[in-house]
Amino acid sequence: MGLCFIADLHLSPARRDIERRLADFLRGARDCKTESLFILGDLFDFWIGDDAADFLGHGPALDALRKTSDSGVRLFVMRGNRDFLLGEGFCRRSGAQLLDDPALVTVDGRRTVLCHGDSLCADDAAHQEFRRRTGDAEWRKKFLARGMEERLALAQEARRQSAAGHHGKPAAALDVNAAAVEETFRRSEAEWMIHGHTHRPATHRHTVDGRQCTRFVLGDWFGGESVLRLGARSHLVA
Repeated sequence: MGLCFIADLHLSPARRDIERRLADFLRGARDCKTESLFILGDLFDFWIGDDAADFLGHGPALDALRKTSDSGVRLFVMRGNRDFLLGEGFCRRSGAQLLDDPALVTVDGRRTVLCHGDSLCADDAAHQEFRRRTGDAEWRKKFLARGMEERLALAQEARRQSAAGHHGKPAAALDVNAAAVEETFRRSEAEWMIHGHTHRPATHRHTVDGRQCTRFVLGDWFGGESVLRLGARSHLVA
């Protein structure tokens, strides 16, 4: 029994190796009777709507998630900057519960704030503008009203632009902002923080208003599994 935290798998038709890696991991989670699995954003490299899951070839991954949730593993998924359009259709298909960003949980009694992590990258102005635009309900409605082929083309173009935009940016601009991290700890009153997005797995210690806090950063799955295992019990904080 235990809790697992993962992020940034970036499942896509071009990376079936990661899909197989996830299937093996989920099989192990079922066999070990994992209590809860938290996926903190960017499970998919892009998500153009719940109706396009099979169109993008994600049926096997969703079936594996469903089998895992049906086995008794509590499955929680947070939207990331790549799969911000995950919705209720995804939940029905996978058996997952969507988490707000940020979300508060307790891990063996420790107050813990979960987030994807891109909200902490306050120095990346272009990305923060992207978050503002795609968070708009009207923008989402108009995007989802387009045909699947058009949505796919737009997502692929946005992906290319994002990759090109990273070239030339200083490394610090792509990492978290210290003040944003401290403010998140302060606002949540959490002892621990867990996030992904930066693809820089590490454990960081922070002192916030005299409190000792710990920040766990999850890695991506491009070269292998990256899993944080903590505690044995959790519950969401209302």
